[in-house]
Amino acid sequence: MQTNPPYPPTGVAQPYGLTILPGAAPSNAGATFVSVAPFAPPPPRVETPPLPPSPLAVWQPGHWSWSGGQYVGIAGQYVQRPTPTANWVPGYWQQGPNGWIWTEGRWA
Repeated sequence: MQTNPPYPPTGVAQPYGLTILPGAAPSNAGATFVSVAPFAPPPPRVETPPLPPSPLAVWQPGHWSWSGGQYVGIAGQYVQRPTPTANWVPGYWQQGPNGWIWTEGRWA
C-alpha cells in the first residue's frame, strides 16, 4: 500500500494531474468559488498537525484544490474559532454530473 507523503514544511502546493482548460466558476453567492474538476482528486494527504498555538485554535486539514489544469495540495493550518463553541466542518470533493465538485469547509 502506497501512502502519500506529508505536505512539505514550506506549505508549497504540489501539483497532480493533467493540464486541461480551466473549470472554476463563481457560485451564486458571489463570495465563494465553486471548483469543478474533470476527474477525482488523489487520496487525502497525511498531515500531522503541530501543537495548537492557543486553546481556541482549530486545525483545518489540508485538501486538494483544482487549479484549472491540475490538482494542487493545500496544507492544513490552525485558525482561531470565531466563537468558543464553533467547530470546523472540513470541505470535501463530491462527484457531480459534470465532474468533481469542491464544497468549501465551514464553521458550525
